[in-house]
Amino acid sequence: DMDFLKAAKANYEDQLHHLENFIKSNQTVSDRFKVYKHAYEKYQFAFYLMQYFLDKLDKNEVLLDKGYMEFVNSTMDFDDEKLFTLVREYSAFIQDYIYYYRELSTAYKDEKSGKIRRKGVNDADVLNNMKDQGIFNKQEEETISKFSEMITKVFPQLNELKDSTRIVELMKPYQNTHKDFYAIVEKLGIKESLPDLRSQLLQKKMMEAEFKQIDSLIQNRTLKELMVARVFYQSIDYARVPLTESALSKLNEQITIQPIKDYILSINNHYVKLADQKISYLGSLKNTDHLKEAKDAELLFKELIAPYKGKVIYIDFWGTWCGPCLQQMPFVGAAKKELAGKDVIFMYLANNSPEKSWKNVIKQMDLSGENVVHYRLPEKQQAMIERKFSVNSFPTYLFISKDGNLVKDDAPRPEDKDELLSAISKLLKE
Repeated sequence: DMDFLKAAKANYEDQLHHLENFIKSNQTVSDRFKVYKHAYEKYQFAFYLMQYFLDKLDKNEVLLDKGYMEFVNSTMDFDDEKLFTLVREYSAFIQDYIYYYRELSTAYKDEKSGKIRRKGVNDADVLNNMKDQGIFNKQEEETISKFSEMITKVFPQLNELKDSTRIVELMKPYQNTHKDFYAIVEKLGIKESLPDLRSQLLQKKMMEAEFKQIDSLIQNRTLKELMVARVFYQSIDYARVPLTESALSKLNEQITIQPIKDYILSINNHYVKLADQKISYLGSLKNTDHLKEAKDAELLFKELIAPYKGKVIYIDFWGTWCGPCLQQMPFVGAAKKELAGKDVIFMYLANNSPEKSWKNVIKQMDLSGENVVHYRLPEKQQAMIERKFSVNSFPTYLFISKDGNLVKDDAPRPEDKDELLSAISKLLKE
């Protein structure tokens, strides 16, 4: 960490040296230019310092050396609202700085591997979050608590044990816990929506953790409101659904700058209205309930593409949470228009995308039609298909030939319209 800090600091000082030489050689430059350029260089440097943390995060490391963060804390300004609008790098630096402390507060060290793990959300957390609704009796509450204890305290111990007798002994008090817990889930009718509920609860917890860090780290009231507003904006943009009632209440309580509040509310209202709109071609959304027990990726995929035999299939592996995926979607329209009436199917396979978010994106991007199909498979089945095609990044585009075989595992992106149309035309002739 300190080696990176030393190198980054040397680069920053070199940039300042070049800037000072430029100013000396150009006596007519304005004071405003000098203020801007000094701020730009300083907070580009600061931004790079916090981006280094994201590299560590990719390696399941979080904590930066004490001296590293002492330098950041003693050198940078955290309460200058003018800098927020003067240079983009300042707001990006502040965001990453808050993100760093948020991750510290929601992470723990795996004693076995030595790696940093983030606290996730499990099915017990989902039901525990419902307790305030008063929908559980005493026995059900005990079952939920016992299930939580089993998966958070007992299961980790099982991974360390090789003695089957000891494993049986540890699990004996929880013999019927799994069955009893999921009986409650079935009673509530939320079995199929558990992945969505986990995702929503995790997002809520992350927002709460970020608000806590903003409140702790930022003292300037205006800057604090700007950072809080950014959290709300990113929440809507990520989930593609309106804020919850409790989040809206917090927004009204926390943000007093009216133009900022109005902007967030206008985006929120867009998704409120979008939720009420109908998908223009409902037949594009395919029901996959009959596939949820599928265990063979090959057979599952054949089932998905069977109705489209004799057609070229352009597959898009995407997610509602994936910025690059969404950036590509507006480009599809032009290709679809030119291929109308031809034997081509645009197939979308959504990864980890809550149903409401999924439908909103389809409506927002106008991604339905006679030659468009959408699959939102259960978690396990989606993972099976992704493993089959070695999908490890999003978006990923594939071509399936008219006889149902994989042709190209790196098909052109929608933005490369000419290349995409040329490739499809070639496949149509085969």
